[in-house]
Amino acid sequence: MEFNVLISGTGGQGSVLASKLIAVAAQHKGFSARTTETIGMAQRGGCVTGHLRLTKDLESTASPILARKSADMILAMELAETVRVLPFLKNGGTVISCNNAVFPITGEYDKDAMTAYLKDVAPDALISDCKELMKTNAKALNVFQLAFATANGKFPFDCDDLEKAIRETIPEKFLEINLAAFKAGKEAKNG
Repeated sequence: MEFNVLISGTGGQGSVLASKLIAVAAQHKGFSARTTETIGMAQRGGCVTGHLRLTKDLESTASPILARKSADMILAMELAETVRVLPFLKNGGTVISCNNAVFPITGEYDKDAMTAYLKDVAPDALISDCKELMKTNAKALNVFQLAFATANGKFPFDCDDLEKAIRETIPEKFLEINLAAFKAGKEAKNG
């Protein structure tokens, strides 16, 4: 079994940590995990994309870089980034996004039009409502989104595996805020 995930966000949203947490949680279920990131201008709010290949075939030598139409899941931290990486989604794949918008310095985009396009192209997309989290705990959006996807049964591991990965991976001084985001993500509604 192979499960390919493309994580997309902007600099500072925790896409790299999200990749690591997925890998650790999947390893609890016997998967081998290969990951890599493309970071670009992340320090200036640019795109950050994480590629993950989870497999039970320990002999697999496949590169973690995903080709177009090969992602079983797109997990995104921002609407425009979700739309930007849609060509990587394979037929029948899952899209997990949130209603968060990070506007470029050159202006704004129509958030409602972006959401409508996403729902047209990926009608089964799950879109979390992260407005409250963004007011209080924006740095933990990645954990919120992971918990939202896991609670909706979209990963080959469960919420207990993800919580264990969070506790093993995140430094003690950041653990409380991330566990709060984990709880909020588990309880978040699709909308």
